[in-house]
Amino acid sequence: MPLPGDDELAQAHLLIVDAEDGTLTPVHAEPLWCVAFAPAERGYVGWNEDATHAWFIRRERGFLSAILHAVDAGTGETRMVLEERGE
Repeated sequence: MPLPGDDELAQAHLLIVDAEDGTLTPVHAEPLWCVAFAPAERGYVGWNEDATHAWFIRRERGFLSAILHAVDAGTGETRMVLEERGE
């Protein structure tokens, strides 16, 4: 587990994998920090009901913000949906 002040942290680069043909679509976003667990283990990634869009939550180091992003599953393009910040 990283400690405050550590310069290097593990990162997760998000990809969408088509289970039928194996096509990889990179998600157009900066990597997510993996402080203690992978984003999927924390419940920070998921899909909508018809799998046309994925979503992920970006947490700032120090956990003072959470930003919800939507991802177009066909293109990997992302857009910010919601942002919350603390003090």
